[in-house]
Amino acid sequence: MICFKYALFSFGIYNIKFSNFRLRISWFNPQNFGSSFTCLDLITQQESYQKLSSQLKNSKSLLLLADNAGEAVMDKLLIETLKKKYHMEMYYAVRNNPALNDITYDEAVDIGFPDIAQVITNGIDGPLPGTVLSRCSQKFLNVLNSVDMVLVKGGGNFECLIGETSLPLNTFFLLMCKCEVHSRFFNAPVGQAILWVN
Repeated sequence: MICFKYALFSFGIYNIKFSNFRLRISWFNPQNFGSSFTCLDLITQQESYQKLSSQLKNSKSLLLLADNAGEAVMDKLLIETLKKKYHMEMYYAVRNNPALNDITYDEAVDIGFPDIAQVITNGIDGPLPGTVLSRCSQKFLNVLNSVDMVLVKGGGNFECLIGETSLPLNTFFLLMCKCEVHSRFFNAPVGQAILWVN
C-alpha cells in the first residue's frame, strides 16, 4: 500500500491512498478549516470504478490530460504508481499557453515529468482553461487517438470535451462536482468527487 498524507496544493489539501488501486480522496473543506475533512470516496461510483480498473489492466498506454499546476505533484505520483503496477507508456498533456492556474510545459519539465512520461501540450494557441479538440495540434490529436485510454482531469477539460463525439471510447473524467449544473448532470451533491466514463 502506498499512502500520501496531507499534501498542500493551490486549492487545498489532499489525502490520497492507493490500496489495491482503490483511490480515496479527502478534499479540503474550507468551511471547516482546521476541524474536519469531507471524505469523498470514488469507490461509491462502483460501475465507473470497475470500468476504470478493468481498462487499466488491459491498456498499454495512457494519456493524462492535466489541470491545475498545484495538482501536478499528485499527478506525478499517480503516473509513477500506474507505470509500476501496469507497465504502461504514459503521456502527460498540459496547456500550450498559461491559463488561470493550469500547468504548462515548462512547469511540467521543472517538476520532472519527462523522467516518467512523454510531456506534450494540447497545442491550443492562446490561453484556454480547457481542451477543445478543434483547436488542438495534430501532434496532440495523434497521441489522443493512439493511446489505449485517456484520463481527463478537471472541470474545464470536462466542460470542453463532454460534447465531443470523436473522443476515444476509453475516456475517463476525474473532477470535482463544483456547481449546481454539475450536480444536476451527475446527480451528485456539490463537492462530490466524480469519476465519470465517456
